[in-house]
Amino acid sequence: MSAVNMEDLKFFQDRLRYAVEPKNVSPHERKMAEDRTVAVVRLSESLNEELRTARGATMACLEAIEGKGEVVTLKILDRPAWDALQEVITENTSKISNLETAIIRLDELGGPWFSELLDRVNSVGREENTRDEAEAEKDDDVVRVKQLAREATDAANAELEKLRPLLEEIESILEGVGC
Repeated sequence: MSAVNMEDLKFFQDRLRYAVEPKNVSPHERKMAEDRTVAVVRLSESLNEELRTARGATMACLEAIEGKGEVVTLKILDRPAWDALQEVITENTSKISNLETAIIRLDELGGPWFSELLDRVNSVGREENTRDEAEAEKDDDVVRVKQLAREATDAANAELEKLRPLLEEIESILEGVGC
């Protein structure tokens, strides 16, 4: 697992309060709790809890045998339970490592909320032209507004080109950890 403490990352901190089951929350808070990036934090918390439980349960499979002096050795009493717990520990440790890698990368990307980023990408270029093109070309105000709109559209498209790769990378990270 990572040397970075997940709880110290802004990405993690921003989402932790939404990772618990929301009760009596506003529509905005509910939307935030349903964000795919919150699912990463929720899954991380759940797997860490399962890991702690499995590690604690391993002690029930062992017997302490007193040796010479202050030495104590442990003997496995319940091999099937021990093996099953070791499998859970190994599997969860691997999943947690993948999640930590994903969370660190998402934090490096600035920790954008997936739903907000998706909304921004989807909102670009949604204006429709309702006037007859030939009629509009005769009106100086329309020509001026059209030029301003073209400039705004170009700026929005440039912003979209910046956002799309970010959205695609975040989506790939989220899918990679099952969120």
